[in-house]
Amino acid sequence: MPSISYDNLACWSNYHLTLSQRYTSQPIPHLVIKSLGRFHASEVNDASGIARFVATGRTLFSHLEKFQDLLARPPKGPTGAEPRTTDDNNDPEFMKRFRVAEIPMIGLVGRGWSFSELIGTEFSQLLCEGLSGIGILDPQYLDPEAGLDAGMVAMASGGTRLRELVNWGQLQPRKVTVETSGTHLGLTVAGGIATASHGSRIGFGGLQDSVLGMHLVVAPGRHVWIEPEDKPVLNDAGLAALSIDGVAPILVRDNEHIQNALIHLGAMGIINGVALKMTPDVLHAPLRIAQVIDKDWLKLLDDGKFPDIAEWAGCARKPYFYELTLDPHGPFTSPALHSFLFRTKRKTLSGTANACHVGDAIGSITELRPSSTAKGLTDPIEQALRAVFDDNTSAFSHYGSLACFGPPKGPFDPDSPAVPALNWASLHADEITGDMAGALYNASFAIPSQATSRAVTAICEAVAHLPPSFVFTLRFVSQPAGTLAFTRFVENTVIEIDGLSPLICKLLAAEAASSSDPIKQALAPAYMQLATTLPAGAKAVRETLEAHSIQYSMHWGKLGDLDRAKVQADFGSANGSGLSSIERWRATRDHLIPEEWRPRFVNKQLLNWGMLPMP
Repeated sequence: MPSISYDNLACWSNYHLTLSQRYTSQPIPHLVIKSLGRFHASEVNDASGIARFVATGRTLFSHLEKFQDLLARPPKGPTGAEPRTTDDNNDPEFMKRFRVAEIPMIGLVGRGWSFSELIGTEFSQLLCEGLSGIGILDPQYLDPEAGLDAGMVAMASGGTRLRELVNWGQLQPRKVTVETSGTHLGLTVAGGIATASHGSRIGFGGLQDSVLGMHLVVAPGRHVWIEPEDKPVLNDAGLAALSIDGVAPILVRDNEHIQNALIHLGAMGIINGVALKMTPDVLHAPLRIAQVIDKDWLKLLDDGKFPDIAEWAGCARKPYFYELTLDPHGPFTSPALHSFLFRTKRKTLSGTANACHVGDAIGSITELRPSSTAKGLTDPIEQALRAVFDDNTSAFSHYGSLACFGPPKGPFDPDSPAVPALNWASLHADEITGDMAGALYNASFAIPSQATSRAVTAICEAVAHLPPSFVFTLRFVSQPAGTLAFTRFVENTVIEIDGLSPLICKLLAAEAASSSDPIKQALAPAYMQLATTLPAGAKAVRETLEAHSIQYSMHWGKLGDLDRAKVQADFGSANGSGLSSIERWRATRDHLIPEEWRPRFVNKQLLNWGMLPMP
């Protein structure tokens, strides 16, 4: 049977090391969790999807019962969150964080990749990476009105990584894969849909667009199956099979409610399992070129003319995927980096992929050392960048050198035997930043695609004065599902700023300052300056979009100082139905979760944004 092991007063860090217990700084940020649980479900790896959901749902009932016990008898001992000095007690910001940290919340974490406080709760936290596994939907349980082939439906536990999902798809009689993903396959199913992870598949939304139904555990002995009314997944037999110890799931078959629940932000109960629509595992031909663009070229993005962009790059075929990375300090002088995927008619895997993405390049910093080139330089910022980026003078040139972009080589034929033919699984790596935790700063801004050329020109001008420790990457999302998708426009361009994190720069500065080598010592002030660059860059992007009256929304789980005012401006205003997006989302949450448990399925970020009332 599945189980959960618990540790009391356990240290925990999110992957990007952005969450900290104290308002004051720490060398390596971390939280002390009063009760930290780890889910184990290997015993049901071979179970069918619904049978696994039943087994793990029973264990999640027990977890919520233990949470009730914790409320009555919380573990004793210092958590590191309590005020320690008179200055702390007199600091309103610290005291606000302290009070929120003391709220008993049911914390849920997948891979811990969120930069924001959507994850990380001091009272109780459940690590759900072990809540994993996939099975097909038994055809006898499929509602005929779904219009689906049961072999194309994956019943995935909430903590299942996309890598596990695509590997499972390779073993099916008809090979299947995911419709889209982010840049990597390490995120979990529940975590990916929580914040509308998207990738850049042309003409498609995000990971949440593949969701057919969800199984939620919302209280001890209470669970819900939610699916759309017009495309139901489970028939009566399937719903009966989902009963846990005689307790049938509450059926919510409603188009509005499932749209509201998709971008759940960790507050719709525990996502025990998800029914996902898979797609045939076809092969793709990758094309990566470095080619200069100009302001007029950007208007192709305004109009969504991706076939024209592909033809400009040498391929007379509509791209399946397209991504553009720009040098913020020379968007029209440095060759832009273009990443395409084209469907190929070939049937056999061939060649290898360069799976390096921007985050990987930032994370693959070199050992702190001045290169031979750097010794003769007088600019300390350039010295520092060369020392970190393997003798490259910017994050952009470092990424370009690692990812093997080159000039166009004439017409590109995706069906040619000389071109690699790769599937989704082989095109994507498992970890971001090359598994170097804490190295990356990332903020994402979704804008209407028709404003792309204006936005890119303006933001590059706005950041021109900053050191070149970051890049801009553009990805494209169409008509995404989910009431609270931050990609809230019909056609979206997502502008991402990726670069060296303040944490890694401060650690490099400390190492340089303590070195006996005077050349390294001289780099310490430069690293401290670089520590302020990415937050300043994200702020400049936001201020510039506002100054040019360009609508935008920010990624829920990333950086950039998304605040209550911006959240309420984007999602808190009433629409044609008379309710705001937040009010609709909250109404579904109230419908799913019993009143006494609503104050527990919260997180710090939602409270600080004013999306949920303070318990």
